[in-house]
Amino acid sequence: FGRVSSNKCYTIGTRAYDMAVRLKYDDIKATVIENENYRQMIDTIISDNTDFVIFASYTAMMDMRHLLIESFGGDEFWQ
Repeated sequence: FGRVSSNKCYTIGTRAYDMAVRLKYDDIKATVIENENYRQMIDTIISDNTDFVIFASYTAMMDMRHLLIESFGGDEFWQ
């Protein structure tokens, strides 16, 4: 994690706080998005208008993938 260069890092998912603590050990300050509120995370990223990194659990990534594609473009991973 020490190579993360973005100033905007987010954690989301059921273990978001655990990930935030892990990142803290590498001096990375992450914003925890609570309650798996994916729309809030997307809205925050869009309003910040800067590069970002999302640290998500596997299940959170699968749940929010369609919102990321809808908001930022891209293809589903199986296409």
